[in-house]
Amino acid sequence: MALVCQTKNYPGHGGPIGKLLDSATDFEINPNFTRISVGPPLIKLPDKVIQDLSTDQHYGYKIVCAVRDGVLPAGLALLEIGPVNHSRWLTTANRLLRLWVSKHGHKGKNLKNLHFVVEFIIGMYYPCWFNVKVKHSWIKGLGTSSFNWTAVSHRGRTCWTL
Repeated sequence: MALVCQTKNYPGHGGPIGKLLDSATDFEINPNFTRISVGPPLIKLPDKVIQDLSTDQHYGYKIVCAVRDGVLPAGLALLEIGPVNHSRWLTTANRLLRLWVSKHGHKGKNLKNLHFVVEFIIGMYYPCWFNVKVKHSWIKGLGTSSFNWTAVSHRGRTCWTL
């Protein structure tokens, strides 16, 4: 699956999915997108944490909830996402999720690959990311590691056999 190419030769992402990341917010929303709810649920964010979130972090939380529920709030489609950047996986994940809820036109192998990547984001990346965001104290580190291991075990062997 070609999602990323060498940064020294090309500043963006390659492959049929990666090439759409820059224009992810330009696609029309698909009201009938496929709901994905794999892995552990997102941790409930306390108000203090919500107030501390950046715009992209807040968008990520909202779009993960939307993909898991199968319903995209109207206002979420209007929000902008930060630019694609190799060092900002959060914005890349947001753009991939935005593609998922859009009329992107992928079929066959490309759709299967996008589905697989979105499952990883929904089932592992964001649940682990927000768990660390809430439980960032070194005292809670063992619990965070345990949560991350649980998220990995939810993925099963398919995570490693792509």
